[in-house]
Amino acid sequence: MELQTFIFIGRSGCGKGTQWRCFRNILRSKIISGHIFYIETGERFRQFIKEHSLSSRLPPEIYKTGNRPAQIFNWLCGCGQHLLVEKMTGEEHVIFDGNASFFHEAQIIDTAVTFNNRQRPHVIY
Repeated sequence: MELQTFIFIGRSGCGKGTQWRCFRNILRSKIISGHIFYIETGERFRQFIKEHSLSSRLPPEIYKTGNRPAQIFNWLCGCGQHLLVEKMTGEEHVIFDGNASFFHEAQIIDTAVTFNNRQRPHVIY
């Protein structure tokens, strides 16, 4: 089977991680074989807003509203993107979990997909 890319999107706390775990089991048992490269930003974002840096304190409602400044998403996405650059072999399926809530975020993911010569991703909302 051709290598697949999946992007799980949805508001914070809607269950993307839970759905991913169910989906992973289906993928492994019925559809695909091989390594799955999983990139998740939600947990890192939850940790970030509990920190005491200037950036984590500036927008007090950042988690509740989901209105992430581009700077924060670029940093969060970079947390996973460096793994694509450093660890991806090109022989794995890729799952993005919790990315691309806004248009500018989708552009970043699109750039990563294109750069890594991935087929058109499947987006699951």
